[in-house]
Amino acid sequence: MPTEHIEQDDSGRVIERFFLDDEGRLEGTATTYDEEGRRVQESHWRAGTLHGPMSIYAPDGQVLQRVMFEAGQLQGPAELQDEQGHLRMKFAFHEGKLDGELHAWQDDQPLVKHVLAAGEPEGPLELYEEGRLTQRVLFHQGRPVEQPSETPGRQPSEAMAATEGEQQAPEQLPSWLHGWLHGGGGS
Repeated sequence: MPTEHIEQDDSGRVIERFFLDDEGRLEGTATTYDEEGRRVQESHWRAGTLHGPMSIYAPDGQVLQRVMFEAGQLQGPAELQDEQGHLRMKFAFHEGKLDGELHAWQDDQPLVKHVLAAGEPEGPLELYEEGRLTQRVLFHQGRPVEQPSETPGRQPSEAMAATEGEQQAPEQLPSWLHGWLHGGGGS
């Protein structure tokens, strides 16, 4: 039977609440609080291993980040929001690697749309500025496919001229996105 443990700061405020099993491993819900007593992070554990949702909260109690774990590995859907409640990123994991569609927004406008398979870029990478598609690169097995592609709104000659720049896109990506695409988890 898990035993509840409460850690307090010097003034007696609860800073962490968690449960340990008979072997001293985290079991159940672990919650961290800020100096005002507001929940900052909540995670779920099974036999000392992350298992279930892990959430990070804003001072007003709104969920800023939610990811899922299964047996210690990132698994399933994940979301990041800003403090105004606007969805910033939505993506998924399979066995600890980014897998499936990744969407990113800025000021409620699309910023990035991409598909990843087992942590590797796969399919189209679409980059947006002010809600408009500006660049598109097709990936296969983690590498850009060298073929001209038309971007909606461009004339065929513009698409052909832009192809060289599109093939260089992986090196020009924002560092946070580059980190996600290459399994670093961003910054």
